[in-house]
Amino acid sequence: ASHLTIGETYFFRDPQILEALAENGLPDLIRARRAEKRLRLWSAACCTGEEPYSLAILLAQRFPELRDWHVTITATDINPRFLRKAVAGVYGEWSFRDAPAGLKERYFTRLDGGRLALLPELRQRVAFANLNLVEDLYPSLLTDTNAMDLIFCRNVLMYFTPAQMARVIGKLHHALAAGGWLVVSPSEASKALFPPFANVNFPGAVLFQKADAAPEATGPEIVEAAPFQTALPWPWEPAPGVEPEPLLEASGEGLDVAEDLFREGRYEAAAELVVTGMTAGSMGPKGFPILVRALANQGRLAEALAGCD
Repeated sequence: ASHLTIGETYFFRDPQILEALAENGLPDLIRARRAEKRLRLWSAACCTGEEPYSLAILLAQRFPELRDWHVTITATDINPRFLRKAVAGVYGEWSFRDAPAGLKERYFTRLDGGRLALLPELRQRVAFANLNLVEDLYPSLLTDTNAMDLIFCRNVLMYFTPAQMARVIGKLHHALAAGGWLVVSPSEASKALFPPFANVNFPGAVLFQKADAAPEATGPEIVEAAPFQTALPWPWEPAPGVEPEPLLEASGEGLDVAEDLFREGRYEAAAELVVTGMTAGSMGPKGFPILVRALANQGRLAEALAGCD
C-alpha cells in the first residue's frame, strides 16, 4: 500500500467545495440534526490527514455552536505510513501551499526546524484508522462508518475499475444517513457515476446528496441524476457495400451540422446525428471526434471510451 498509494494532498484543497458545504450543505445538516445535536463526518481516503483536519478547522471557524454537540470526524486510509503522519499532526510548508491567510498562525504551533504542529484540541477531534475501501467491511459499527452525515472520498475512485467503483459508491451511499452528502474530487464528479444520488450544483462545485427523506435544502435546486444509459450500437460498422472513400467525401455537410449542434451545447442531438449518419452510410469516421466529445459532455463515459477505441 505504501508503494501504490499517492500522497498528494494539502490543507483546504478545492476551496469551492468547502465553501459550498459551509454555506449550504452543513447549515442544512445542522438544522436537520438540531434535536439530536450530533454530526458525523468521514474522510474515506484521508492520506496524511490534511483533509479531515481541514474539516475540523472549518467547523471551528464557521460553526462555533457545535462545541456543545457530539461531533465525530472519522478518517481512514489504506496506507499505514500516511496514518502515522496524520496522527502526529506535524506538517511542512508544502501542506499549506493553497491555505487561507492566517491558518498557520491561528491553528498551528511552529516547531524547531520550521515544521508546524496542529493544536492538540483540533488534533484530538479526528479519529484515524486503517481501512481498505475495496475489501473491508463498511458501513459498520465496528469501523464507525455507519450513519454518516458527510463523506469525503476524493481522488480515489478514479483508480478503481468501473465495476469496483460502482460497488464502492453503493457502499458509501449505504453509509450515509438520509440527507447526507458525498464529496468527490472535481475530476470524479460526473452524475452518470452516481445514480443513487441527487447531484446539486454550486458555484465551482458539484456535491452529491442521499436524497431519500433529505432535509430541506436552502441551496440550488436538486436535480436527480439520470440512470446510466448505453443506447448506441458498438462497434459501429458502415452500411453494407459502402466503400471508405465515398463515406469520407459525403460526410462534410453532416459534420458541419453536428459541429454546430455541439457548439450550441446540444450534445445529445449532435451524437444522435452522427450515429444516424454512420448507420445510413452518409457520414464516415470523421464523425467520431464529435461523437466522443458529445458523449463525454453528457457523462456517458463508457460509450465515449468505446468511441475512442
